[in-house]
Amino acid sequence: MSLNALSLAEAAADRGATIFERSAVRQITFGRRKADVITAGGSIRADRVVIATKCGIRMAGEPK
Repeated sequence: MSLNALSLAEAAADRGATIFERSAVRQITFGRRKADVITAGGSIRADRVVIATKCGIRMAGEPK
């Protein structure tokens, strides 16, 4: 992780964020108040989701 990424992760953690590294997300479903995040290893329900990646991501429905 770069220094900037470490600084951002540290700042988020200081504010109560839980950080999941190397967790390939298969699906995110947003509800009115919560988001369900599904990975190969299980799922979590969160108030907020931050997607941080080293490379680009393709959202559902976007052309390849």
